[in-house]
Amino acid sequence: MSGHNKWSQIKHRKAAKDIKRSKMFTKVIKEITVAVKLGGEIVNNNFRLRSALEWAKAESMPADNVTQAIKKASKKLDTSLLEQITYEGYAPGKIAIIVECLTDNKNRTVANLRCIFAKGGGQLANMNSVHHLFSKVALLKINKSVIDEEKLLDIVLDAGANDINSDEDFFYVIADSHQLSSLHQKLTSFSIAIVRSEIIMLPNHKITPANEEEADKAINLLQVLKDDDDVQKVFTNLKFDGAW
Repeated sequence: MSGHNKWSQIKHRKAAKDIKRSKMFTKVIKEITVAVKLGGEIVNNNFRLRSALEWAKAESMPADNVTQAIKKASKKLDTSLLEQITYEGYAPGKIAIIVECLTDNKNRTVANLRCIFAKGGGQLANMNSVHHLFSKVALLKINKSVIDEEKLLDIVLDAGANDINSDEDFFYVIADSHQLSSLHQKLTSFSIAIVRSEIIMLPNHKITPANEEEADKAINLLQVLKDDDDVQKVFTNLKFDGAW
């Protein structure tokens, strides 16, 4: 019986992982679709498509899926099928949230988000309610295995980057949003592989929840938002170190 239970647990974990992977692929395909519709299918002439393809590679999306997504998007002339919409709101503890969506049904999306915020103890807010708490910046993600920090600093600071952060595996180059393309070109000219390049909303100041319960509620709300099919990106000023 114990062996059977273990096998069942493995199957459930695999199923959950497959669902999460499928949801992520859907988000990437949506981004590829919009990128092709707005800028065409030639990667060198379409930075948004290049960024979407980096995302696809980072998520290990099969090449056939990517090719089919580009072909499908290039054949459709109706550019209104997917609409880009940004929503703003608060998690418990007045934690600010910005939600970027791609949707074919605005009414469905806003209804879903309103429900998610309400169930999570937060609230959907009016436009520009929290936008001023963030800055739009360029973010380039680079694997630490391809370059050392000192050399990277020399390259990107000379090219106009503002800062470099890092974690165990990656460097994160931050610059003004209009410098994304030029920084990408600069790094590419040095044969530095870029894992992901994108425009993000960076919080000007992060807020630490008052207690663990408040933190858990905020984190759960953020996760449910990220899992929604219409949501592409979620940004927050939540600061959480896992300890009180």
